[in-house]
Amino acid sequence: MNRLMLLTLTLCMGLGLGGLFFGGLWWTTQKALQSGRPANWILSSYFLRNGLALSSFFFVIRDSWQAFVVLLMGFMLSRWIVLKYLQNGASGQRTSKDILYES
Repeated sequence: MNRLMLLTLTLCMGLGLGGLFFGGLWWTTQKALQSGRPANWILSSYFLRNGLALSSFFFVIRDSWQAFVVLLMGFMLSRWIVLKYLQNGASGQRTSKDILYES
């Protein structure tokens, strides 16, 4: 039972980590489109998001390969959740397509 709880916690960690990663990617894209210096937003976000993800994956991979697989499944499931959330128009902000075709 203890192993099942650990894997469930790892799945929740993967969901949260993926939500931060892909939600942060969307947020960075929105900020970069509105900024005068988009490269600063994209580069700093890249290093922050990847540093957080890689350190979390490294922390979990020390435990077992099963925990790593469950974390990766949660991470990818959160990608799907964020994509569905944003495709349903929940963002409420202008997209790059709106900006390109408004003229």
